[in-house]
Amino acid sequence: MKFVRAGSGRPLLLVHGISNLHNWDPILPGLARERDVIAVDLPGFGDSEPMVGEVSIATLTDAVETFIAEQNLGDVDVVGSSMGARMSLELARRGHAGNIVALNPGGFWSDAQVRVFGITVGASIALVRRIQPLLPGLTRTKLGRTALLMQFSARPWRLDPQLVLQELRGFSHAPDLDAALDALVHGPKQQGAPAGSLAGSVVIGWGRHDRVTAPSQAARAQRLFPDASMHWFDKCGHFPHWDQPEETIRLILDATAAPAGNAMRFRAASSLHQRSRRARNEHTRHADDGFPARLWRSPLRGPWLTSVFALVLLVGLPIVILTGLLSYIAYGPQFGQALPVDVGWLKLPTFDWPTRPVWLYRLSQGLHVGLGLVLIPVVLAKLWSVIPRLFVWPPSRSIAQVVERLSIAMLVGGILFEIVTGVLYIQYDYVYGFSFFPAHYYGAWVFIAGFLMHITVKLPRMLTGLRSMSLRKVLRTNRSDTRPEEPDADGLVAADPAPPTMSRRGALGLVGGGVLLTALVTVGQTIGGLARHLPLMLPPGDKTGPGPNDFRINKTAQGVGVEPAATGDSWRLTLRGGPTPVVLRREDLMALAQHRARLPIACVQGWSTVQSWSGVRLAELATLAGVSRPRSALVSSLGRKGYFNRATLQANAIGHPDAMLALRVNGADLSLDHGYPARVIVPALPGVHNTKWVTAIDFEAG
Repeated sequence: MKFVRAGSGRPLLLVHGISNLHNWDPILPGLARERDVIAVDLPGFGDSEPMVGEVSIATLTDAVETFIAEQNLGDVDVVGSSMGARMSLELARRGHAGNIVALNPGGFWSDAQVRVFGITVGASIALVRRIQPLLPGLTRTKLGRTALLMQFSARPWRLDPQLVLQELRGFSHAPDLDAALDALVHGPKQQGAPAGSLAGSVVIGWGRHDRVTAPSQAARAQRLFPDASMHWFDKCGHFPHWDQPEETIRLILDATAAPAGNAMRFRAASSLHQRSRRARNEHTRHADDGFPARLWRSPLRGPWLTSVFALVLLVGLPIVILTGLLSYIAYGPQFGQALPVDVGWLKLPTFDWPTRPVWLYRLSQGLHVGLGLVLIPVVLAKLWSVIPRLFVWPPSRSIAQVVERLSIAMLVGGILFEIVTGVLYIQYDYVYGFSFFPAHYYGAWVFIAGFLMHITVKLPRMLTGLRSMSLRKVLRTNRSDTRPEEPDADGLVAADPAPPTMSRRGALGLVGGGVLLTALVTVGQTIGGLARHLPLMLPPGDKTGPGPNDFRINKTAQGVGVEPAATGDSWRLTLRGGPTPVVLRREDLMALAQHRARLPIACVQGWSTVQSWSGVRLAELATLAGVSRPRSALVSSLGRKGYFNRATLQANAIGHPDAMLALRVNGADLSLDHGYPARVIVPALPGVHNTKWVTAIDFEAG
């Protein structure tokens, strides 16, 4: 293997990852001031010849062992990075007696994490190979360095352009790189060393913002190497010697200051523990990452708790989204009666809204509003769990973080906008100064875009977070035994956690109680019966009618400008579509065959009610008008105010056997506010399309 050597003193061997020995350039001169530093190019990397035979972690480690023997390095101290760190741990496991420093080692990932690693790193390397001619220009700019190395560095814009160029060119001049990546992804995971079995001391260093080997993997590394000491690098990605070179030099020199042995291992562990505590305190005192860390000290925050809330929302929010979009389709955008009307490329596919089952819209809109309200406590809990990330400064350090922050802004802004405007709308508190329907529709698409982007970015981390703790164990852990989670790449875990004021079990119970309470005070508006008196989310002073008309009134006759005189003896119903209009009095309608049906009426605000209606079938009125097979019908109201004083009914709505022009409800005439003298009742239609105070129906022949 090719190598470079610098400095004097006890030998120190540096083993790179998937690049070459120049990866060590930021710290090699500093180490060489005190040690005889030897940086090697692994077989098939840099200037070394390719491996003869199989390329695997085991065979690459064999090659390093052979090099140590050939150079008479004996129990040389070994520092490895990434794949090289895994190889250095393998050397320790095999009995190498030198001190080991492993920086962000691979091999401790879950199955999901290793798949993400293979896809993302493989795609990055493939892209870099394609744009080799552009690299000199790209690496000279901060934006270019950020875009190219955002996966590997927490602050790539600060890196030396020549270092970045050498690193990226190495991806195209490493014949064994693809085979080594395949070994990392598909080969066996790193094996451990039982307590007391290591001949030398082992220190594992990890960057808190590593996007290649996630910090959650450090817990597995410590379980497999219980004798190893752990050191955390703040503001650091996959290469500590790039992002924190001075701290990395100190760590390496401290950890390898004396020949390996139990005494040294103890002193190194003690020194590193104190250094780690100082780093945590420094992280807590400084506010350059956002608000002072002392504001976010809850020991409950961490990937697991956030992932639990995220899982609930991942199940519930798609239902809210789908039912909301279905509500828009149910309004009949093909007839120009869904708001907003002109939505451009956000236009949804249209179809004849089903009229069976009769409770379809009651279910879909009840789910949309009810589930949306029930999830509010979970949304607030999720926001609380990630609040340290919402105030990170600077907001982004890489293109990936720009995308992530944009998705968060769209997700958080969108869902809060939808919740606030939705709750105000069902309360009839139109204080926002704009039309609800267009704003809610476009706001929904902003939220949906943010939701999909966020899932794409965060789903692997959510799955990893869920696996990091046992729900059964959490539910059995009381407050006094509650401990912070392991440090994570997103910085959710407090650097200096305060004593717990409740357990995670208590936090889950609090949120669950909020969900149940919200369900209790809202479900009555959908299921009706005695429970209809429970909802607290209905508008104050909610109106109902007298006697048999004692059910909710959404819009009153006065509110839409219906004059009582227009509904008296002078009222006429005009049917059009045949050769001549047909004009009927209410007495004429009562003389026709009366159909009775018990049907729900459901409003966009989420409430619904089931009543017994009687009147004349719409199909019979179409025949009376001279249209035997109507394609549609335009129903007009006496109302003069508001959006929905007319509604177009599709063919299947007119032809449903229970679709009628209702004259009576629960055995009594309709009250004025419930639509007297006549209103449309069609199964499964939005409530506003069950037009009240009907004055004309225009049938269009099919």
